[in-house]
Amino acid sequence: MTRIAGIDPRSGRPIEILVRDGLIAEIRSASSGNGLYVSPRLVDLQVNGFGGADLNESDLRPETVLQFIRLHRTPIGVRCKT
Repeated sequence: MTRIAGIDPRSGRPIEILVRDGLIAEIRSASSGNGLYVSPRLVDLQVNGFGGADLNESDLRPETVLQFIRLHRTPIGVRCKT
C-alpha cells in the first residue's frame, strides 16, 4: 500500500490518500500535511501544438501527431488536440 500525504485544495486541510494495486482505496483526514497540494490531473481544453509540432499544419502527418504526443508529457491528464 502507498500513502500520499498532502493538502486538499478545496478545504485547505491535510489529507492522506491510500493507494492499493494502483487504485485509490481511501481518502481520509490527516493530522498534518507536508505543504504540498494533492489534486486530480489537469485538463487542457485547447492544444494547437508544442515543441515544434504544429497540429494546424495544412499537410498534417501522423508523424507530427506522434511527435506532439511524445513531447507533450506533462502533468496534464487529458488534452483536446485542436
